[in-house]
Amino acid sequence: MARQPKKGLDYFPLNRDFYHDRKVRRIIKECGPETGTILTSLLGEIYYEEGYFVVWDEDLTFDLADLVGIPEALVHDTINAALKHKF
Repeated sequence: MARQPKKGLDYFPLNRDFYHDRKVRRIIKECGPETGTILTSLLGEIYYEEGYFVVWDEDLTFDLADLVGIPEALVHDTINAALKHKF
């Protein structure tokens, strides 16, 4: 009997120069120091569930805000900035 295919990834690479990326620095400058944690948490959520995408909804906003310990509005601001800077 074969195993069920696993969804999501157990590991994803994060380049050591993640915070040197100009896009990331622009987003952090625009939204504040918590933004780096929001972005890495978002990447974790993307790779955790389906592997390469995530369905964006209010529950995900709450989960990210709760995980990082920040207001949900800051998550929205960060996502908008990430889209603006083509993260």
